[in-house]
Amino acid sequence: MDYKKVTLENVIDGRAQDINNNLVDMSDEDRKYYFEIFREFLLNTCRRGSETYRDINTVDYWQIENCGIFRRLVWTEKHGAEYVVGQNYTDEINEVKRLITQ
Repeated sequence: MDYKKVTLENVIDGRAQDINNNLVDMSDEDRKYYFEIFREFLLNTCRRGSETYRDINTVDYWQIENCGIFRRLVWTEKHGAEYVVGQNYTDEINEVKRLITQ
């Protein structure tokens, strides 16, 4: 399936916007694929070997309770994975990691 954009929130919920702006169900394969993209993005913000790194590296999308801040972690074809910051990148990305690993 081709998606216009995918957020971590979409992956957890299992629904995303397709290229025609329709909200569609994501296949398990697509959910795993995009979660791996987000996982790699987050791992690049961690110190290798840290507890947070290990926790993010072993968690799966179905183990995470969804949260509104996850809609800020976005994948688009043009930009790949990125975090759309509200006010403070460091604090917000740390909060995303905390929520994923709790």
